[in-house]
Amino acid sequence: KNVISGRYSMTRLMEMSHELGIRLSAAFYQIILFQCLVSQDRRAGRRNNPGDGVMDMLDALRDVSCCEQVGGSVCILVTGSDADSMEQNRDSVMETIRRGMADADGYIYFTSTGPVVEHISEIADSYHLAGRMFAQRFLYDEGREFVYDRDTSSRQQGSESRDSGRGSLSDRDAVEFWQMDRTYIHNFLASGDVDDIDVFCDTIVKN
Repeated sequence: KNVISGRYSMTRLMEMSHELGIRLSAAFYQIILFQCLVSQDRRAGRRNNPGDGVMDMLDALRDVSCCEQVGGSVCILVTGSDADSMEQNRDSVMETIRRGMADADGYIYFTSTGPVVEHISEIADSYHLAGRMFAQRFLYDEGREFVYDRDTSSRQQGSESRDSGRGSLSDRDAVEFWQMDRTYIHNFLASGDVDDIDVFCDTIVKN
């Protein structure tokens, strides 16, 4: 939690990680966010949230650290000694999540993968960018796996600025946007958390 907050120096983070027995020294770092939510057509007999089991499976993986956040989402820090091991460790995390959720009737899951970074001080950036995508999960009735792409993100930002001069929405489009926003708001209030508020408000205003 202290790593993703971005408030501590690298020296202090290394001291704290040593005290806690957490290995932070690596060549590459990446943040993956995960949340398991009840689907709208949930079966009445289902009680145990399968996301808890997935977190136990993730904790058993090498070069992976997890912490649960407010609202039940899980922040996963993946590390790698080189580019190949980084990719393998990330793939192991995703396969573990997919396997753990494969038979989870009545539940859906969302993941958001931030960019790979090379310094401890940049882990907060990977977390922030993963979080901006992750906030979009309240728009969907089915699970999604969001993956950050620097090139795609740049193109989308450029497209937004170019399209900002378009005319007003048609009546039908305005109604569709509002219906989407009502679902978005309801889902956010039901299972969102404080970290999602900025992106949530930005999306509502843009719509």
